[in-house]
Amino acid sequence: MSCTRKYDLSNRVAIVTGSSSGIGAEIAYTFAVNGAQVVITGRNAGNLGKVAKRIEAAGGSAPLQVIGSLTDEGFPAQLIKATVDKFGGFDILVNCAGGASPNGAIDNPNLLAEYDNVMNLNVRTVVEMTVLAIPYLEKSKVGGNVLNISSIAGMKAVRAFWSLQTFLAKSNYKYLKT
Repeated sequence: MSCTRKYDLSNRVAIVTGSSSGIGAEIAYTFAVNGAQVVITGRNAGNLGKVAKRIEAAGGSAPLQVIGSLTDEGFPAQLIKATVDKFGGFDILVNCAGGASPNGAIDNPNLLAEYDNVMNLNVRTVVEMTVLAIPYLEKSKVGGNVLNISSIAGMKAVRAFWSLQTFLAKSNYKYLKT
């Protein structure tokens, strides 16, 4: 391995969602170079391939690549099944997939649909993956673990909130002018 192992994750299997880029890709890489077998998943096959090559170039085992969207009905179960079929089980679930709406403005006519999509990806899929994983994590010989990764956007004002304030301020301004 090209990096010195800081942790010994030998004999562990980890599913890392959202691992085709960003934090998820780095977590998958770090787990792999520290000895874990990793399952990488995301919607972009090309990016998953790049993550897999990076892991293998650093001396990690070739990861199982499962392409798809966690928001597609049945995909989370397929991801778990593919992992169990390949490795017989798993020890770690990292819920790292997430995202935001590209247009969270309050005057967006599709705001509620976008809100539902964001909540589905950022909340529902985490719950679904965790529920599906529990039976396998309970059987883990090294102790099952769930890591839930989120972003600072959950604790900091984001564009959608700013847009609401701006919209309300403009609305009040119109009424005050008349």
